[in-house]
Amino acid sequence: MLEIEQDDIIKIVNGVCSVLSLVGELFIIFVYFRTPVVRTFPMKLVISLIFSNLGGTITNLISYLNYNSLVCSIEGFFRAFFGISGVIWAFMILLTSYKQLKNYNGDLNKIYPRLLITNMGISMIPSAVTLISQLNNGSLYFGSFFGFCGILPNNYGMFLVEIPLWSGLALAVVYVIRLMFLLKDIYQTKTVMEYRNALVYPALLIISWLPDLSYRLYYQFIGEYSFVLFVLHIACTRIQGFLNVIVFGKINLKSYKRTKIEDSQSSILDQEAKDEINTLSLVSYY
Repeated sequence: MLEIEQDDIIKIVNGVCSVLSLVGELFIIFVYFRTPVVRTFPMKLVISLIFSNLGGTITNLISYLNYNSLVCSIEGFFRAFFGISGVIWAFMILLTSYKQLKNYNGDLNKIYPRLLITNMGISMIPSAVTLISQLNNGSLYFGSFFGFCGILPNNYGMFLVEIPLWSGLALAVVYVIRLMFLLKDIYQTKTVMEYRNALVYPALLIISWLPDLSYRLYYQFIGEYSFVLFVLHIACTRIQGFLNVIVFGKINLKSYKRTKIEDSQSSILDQEAKDEINTLSLVSYY
């Protein structure tokens, strides 16, 4: 059992980081739907990842209502669903970016519904299997594990959630590396920059899950609970939405400045062209 002081620290870290991420994720979604220029296809994939992160953030806040088995089951169901969904969206962003930069296809919006259905179908499997087992009094059920509800027993949770999650993250790492090499060899057009910017969000997700891997491996093979690793895992996975909004703001601020410079240069060129036409007109007149 956790000591009361440690339990309080975990709740504070979970709460503060989750609230910061909630605000950040809602801000990104608000800007996306209010600003047409932001709604590119790469950003459409990113916003899908943000929605998954938002669902995970709300699930983390539900843990404070964990006072009966129903609430715990809801929390556990959505924790597994949104965790896997976020990783799949990260992989889809990377895979789509790589294919687009290798062989550009301008009509990608038609495949988005298939990506969405595929994501939801795969993400639902662990939660659905556990729910069916629980309703039939099977060995799988949703229960509390160090203050947060998930799939139990822990070994089953590892097999159904952690292994698929880390398999997806491993594939994502492969495509991050492939994209980094690819981006070095191609001309940086506006479309290329859009996919390059989208690459940052999956990379952040991968980094934020590294402490979770360390904690899970330590607990699995050492057989002991590490408070430091657990708090680090909670902080990093919960703060991701806040980090996303920082990246989102930085990227779009650069784009805004670049657009203003281009507009300014265009205005100067237009004025120079007008002056040249006026000069030629005067010469012709005289």
